Amino acid sequence: SELMKKNSIDQLPVIDGKHNVGSISESLIFNKVMAGSKNKVLSSKVCEIMAESFPIVNAEMPISVVLPMLKNTEAILVSKENKFVGIITKANLI
Repeated sequence: SELMKKNSIDQLPVIDGKHNVGSISESLIFNKVMAGSKNKVLSSKVCEIMAESFPIVNAEMPISVVLPMLKNTEAILVSKENKFVGIITKANLI
């Protein structure tokens, strides 16, 4: 949560080495805090509270295909040559 606050971002992918293993967001943290103890949630490891991974699209994918995907996810990771090169969020489109 401190990393997101410091960088003015709402969500982050959780990467283990080169693998996208999950996601974490302000809304996820907020919902977990509301459902339980704030101290317990904030002292948890990311792997204990993370959500499923953001979808990944190839950098060459047309934006017309990518945009509708944002209806069902908070972010989309962009990859090129098996490396993550970017992230697309709803805020990027506004």
